[in-house]
Amino acid sequence: MNAPVACAPPRLPKRLLPGQRVSGSVGKFIDNPRQLKRKVRERLFGNVLEEVGNKMFKVQFDDGEIRSVKSHILRIEKASALLPLDEIPPQPSSISAREEPLPQVEEDPDDAEEEDEADEASDDEEGGGPSGLYVGENLPPNYHQRLAEARDKIKGMLGQTVVKETFEWTVVAEHHSTELPQNRFLGIQGLELHRLDKKSIFAAMFLHLMFQDWKESLHKMNVKISANNNNNLDESGKTNNKVSLFKDHEFITGLALMIGATLYSDQGSGLWDAGSKKGEGVGFDSILPPAQFDRWMKLYRFKQFRQFITAIWEDESTKDSDPWWRFEAGVKEFNCLRQERVTTDIWSIIDEIMSAWLPRKTALGGLPNISEIKRKPEPLGKF
Repeated sequence: MNAPVACAPPRLPKRLLPGQRVSGSVGKFIDNPRQLKRKVRERLFGNVLEEVGNKMFKVQFDDGEIRSVKSHILRIEKASALLPLDEIPPQPSSISAREEPLPQVEEDPDDAEEEDEADEASDDEEGGGPSGLYVGENLPPNYHQRLAEARDKIKGMLGQTVVKETFEWTVVAEHHSTELPQNRFLGIQGLELHRLDKKSIFAAMFLHLMFQDWKESLHKMNVKISANNNNNLDESGKTNNKVSLFKDHEFITGLALMIGATLYSDQGSGLWDAGSKKGEGVGFDSILPPAQFDRWMKLYRFKQFRQFITAIWEDESTKDSDPWWRFEAGVKEFNCLRQERVTTDIWSIIDEIMSAWLPRKTALGGLPNISEIKRKPEPLGKF
């Protein structure tokens, strides 16, 4: 017995109107997002301008080009798809896009056609369709047209000097680099990680990205300690509270303890104190072992490390002219290392954060000023 073959209902023709937001795979060839060898065309977004033939429409894409495209490769998109925030059309207040469709009722075809024509006429009179997008004839300037007008206006202002409040600048031509180098090797440069011992990889990466030469930084720190010892000589020539010079392993251990302290709930001397032992200090047994940083460095020695570690970035030559002379060199060194030793792709995602500076004792916390940028989540900070 042969079972009847179920036939799918005929697909309704795609209805495209001028002004509708559409997308299509008509761009240049790019790598397949599914990581297949065959390349695919990039999907571009744009707006329908007019019908130019049988199932052929003229579309203005966001890259500024106008192309004639077959309707079967176009996909109708939301009115706000890939548009700037200030260009998203308003949503209607009386019609909800998420309303469930009403059940189908058999009607006279002639009556249904008259109702469709009436609906289209009302949409044109109101200036937009149910999605808030202007469609039909007598359309207002679209996003691309307004963008072109704005660029033409700026071109007419080339060379002019614009003054606004206390700012003054000269309008110059827009520049886009067409030949951007494509970096083949991304990541950390100047460090052969595959030749390092697995136990020291992260330590080597940290020192490589933290200092131009960590041994030179250690030398500057010891020079500061020697100067401090010479200034504390008594009448007999002996040094009061003499601080011993730091060795290589002590310098690295001090940095490691500052980072490792973030993993414990204890603070300050609690990371060294014996009060974290059973029955002392906390008053209860903990499933976590105590930090016991004294196994690596004594508390008094770590206090000396913290006292002189900032000397590695001090620049006394700018002491009288720069209020940030104690730490500005550290910021410059950080930026320089990121530029020289970290290779990124030619395209980067721009993001901003601002950590709030919250002094405890004074209004400015010893800083010469605190900047305030209202658009930031936390408006107070150094930068």
